[in-house]
Amino acid sequence: MTGLERIARAGRGIRFGHAWPLWLLLASGFFPAPFPAEAGERARVLEVFDGDTLLVRAGQDVSTVRLIGIDSPEMGHPARPREFLSVESAAYLSALCEGKEVLLEPDEEDTDTYGRYLRYVFLPAPDGIWKDVGRAELSWLRASGAEPVLVYPASGRTFAVVYGDRGNPDVEREELGRTISRIVRLRAENAGSEYARKAEEAGFRPLTESGSLSAPPFPPSGRGEDREPAGNARPAGETVPWERARSYIGRDVTVEGKIVRTHRGKNILFLNFHPNWKKYLSVVIYGKDLPGFPDNPETFYRNKTLRVRGTVTLHKDRPEIVVTSPAAITDVGGTGN
Repeated sequence: MTGLERIARAGRGIRFGHAWPLWLLLASGFFPAPFPAEAGERARVLEVFDGDTLLVRAGQDVSTVRLIGIDSPEMGHPARPREFLSVESAAYLSALCEGKEVLLEPDEEDTDTYGRYLRYVFLPAPDGIWKDVGRAELSWLRASGAEPVLVYPASGRTFAVVYGDRGNPDVEREELGRTISRIVRLRAENAGSEYARKAEEAGFRPLTESGSLSAPPFPPSGRGEDREPAGNARPAGETVPWERARSYIGRDVTVEGKIVRTHRGKNILFLNFHPNWKKYLSVVIYGKDLPGFPDNPETFYRNKTLRVRGTVTLHKDRPEIVVTSPAAITDVGGTGN
């Protein structure tokens, strides 16, 4: 396959003892030499998950492939917010190879700890490079509307830390880093009343419109954190917020929210309302039903606000709704939750 260039070979060929980030390779203008086509297995790229992970089809087999020698920013980790250049790296890799035939070559290890195949990948030669590093991340964060963490000097040697509509007014200098990391992680991992409760436990109380601290507006714990009081149960089929799905196990409901993450496995598709898919509601579509849905449903539904009708069940302590027909999903527009 003349003209194909081996991007992933860089990490092994240079032998610096660590993987090279994809954006760094592209920004530096370094590209490996072409490699003979006979060295690899032919496959077609079905989807790009992020800057270093692909879904490919080789013959009748569909597999997830992790590129050897490439380490791109995270964009779907349930315990961390999206990282700088994660969307750009995924988009760039997608432009290089999605829908195209590539060559895969194994190395000494066949799979990683997550069961993904480790492969060097022959890709068509890229037609552009990334520039503007350094302060570019700050510009990206500001343009993306990411919520800032504000630190104010307070009395003595303490500081007040404000994140969103909550603040901790008494943080020691030595605890600043740990306090900031904790509230950002709590926000990334939790939603709704669960986030409110855990933020309160971490010392972050709600702010009033005037900026002063007020008493927490939510009731003391004692019930399940997502459970509504008995007698306030909603009728079956009523539209409920996705973050309260755990309160309706075994019941037919319609949930509404924005799909912020999708993941397609070999025989299954997940639509997630929150990056922390290990805890919050997922919409599940099995492979046998996918032919009835729009083409590339993982892309079609991503970033859309949907109403999904079905029965809430638990799988490995995670709430989910299994749908078998696109008729159960309604696009309601807007920006969602």
